[in-house]
Amino acid sequence: KRGAAIQYLNRTDGYHECEVIGHYDPARDDTYFSLIDFNDPSKGVSIQYPFGDKCPDGTLRSAKIDVVCKNVRATVLSALEPGKCNYHMVMESMYGCPTQCPITSQGLCNSHGHCAYDVIQRQPYCYCNEGYSGDSCLPGSSSTSSDSSSSSSSGESAAYKAELALLIVLVVVLVVLVGFVAYMVLQVTEFRKQQSTFPSVINPMDISGTELTEHHF
Repeated sequence: KRGAAIQYLNRTDGYHECEVIGHYDPARDDTYFSLIDFNDPSKGVSIQYPFGDKCPDGTLRSAKIDVVCKNVRATVLSALEPGKCNYHMVMESMYGCPTQCPITSQGLCNSHGHCAYDVIQRQPYCYCNEGYSGDSCLPGSSSTSSDSSSSSSSGESAAYKAELALLIVLVVVLVVLVGFVAYMVLQVTEFRKQQSTFPSVINPMDISGTELTEHHF
């Protein structure tokens, strides 16, 4: 039998059973693949294989395989039947990792780093061990994806410094304005004090009905 996922039973009494528990349809590729964690593609992928052989009651078998991203070719962690004719397998494999984490002849990330998701840049890539760099964590490489993490940190630091400088300028301007306003208030207050100490000046043109007395000597 042919299928994407097959259940095989080989008992000691000579009984054999082989059932297809999931078929793969290339025309509906996107239908069956999803991320284990939608917030972190470096966790791995989940694959659904429906339309397997019929169970005795007529139910079509189906299988779900979670492929956890790991630097191994294929290691099965569990294979269970949580529901009738519904199978769930969990395995670890480098082939469940994002394509941004290259596989070389030495393994995932050249076996000199690990695949992880950068929440700042919102993309997965290889975080290389010390002495290794580049997209594939090669020795002595100058252009790196892991360097982009430090570049991102440098960019954040520069942005923080720019914001801090702008804040300092605004504070200085505010202090100058407050000082200017205080100075003007002081000047107005002093001017009013000076005005209150001067005697009132009578305008001769405002005098009316004043009797002038002529004095003869």
